[in-house]
Amino acid sequence: MITRNVRMRSTDDIGIENDVCNFKFLRDVHYPSVSFEALFLNREEGFYELIQNIISLSDTEQSQYIMICYSELDTLIPNTKLNRYKGFWKLQSSDENGFDWLKNKHDFLSEIDGRIKLSGYALASDYDLKKIISCFSYKKMSFYTYLNKKNFNEKILSNIINLGDYKDVIMYFLKCEGLVFFLLGDEDYKSSEVVVISNNSSLKEIRQKAKILCCC
Repeated sequence: MITRNVRMRSTDDIGIENDVCNFKFLRDVHYPSVSFEALFLNREEGFYELIQNIISLSDTEQSQYIMICYSELDTLIPNTKLNRYKGFWKLQSSDENGFDWLKNKHDFLSEIDGRIKLSGYALASDYDLKKIISCFSYKKMSFYTYLNKKNFNEKILSNIINLGDYKDVIMYFLKCEGLVFFLLGDEDYKSSEVVVISNNSSLKEIRQKAKILCCC
């Protein structure tokens, strides 16, 4: 549970100009959003703690939910045999094991104008989530989503990813009534900030409980 001073900001529509975040890929994503920001001794541990706190405010039955990390390269890369062989997770690796510790991961490749786009997603345990955040922080083209297992369809998600549109992947999880998390960072002000996007009922509950707990 959130116990420290946290700054909370919210908007009823993340798809238009707002005070939470204005990423280009969120334009026309017309869902409410809340951000939580706080100072931690370790920024990456702060991201993890804020995500866990937000989940606790959502009052979901955790045994029925899964956490997924989705990420993609922010540029197209040469269509070489080596890049194809390595795929997304090995090219993103921060160690020689190529994210081998992440067991339930998937790679995707799309050809665009003679180059390739690499992306991937992984089902993440608490341990996996903490470690992925420590590797990716806020500087990767990534997001995390927490959703009910019954709403998740791997085949539909794979088809959407193969079409190569980042916003469509985000929209898939929002339409599955998931909580979608983005990490925000500032090189000058070393806070941890997490933005969560979801439907009206989920965000309303999170905002109300946060205010009751006087965390912002």
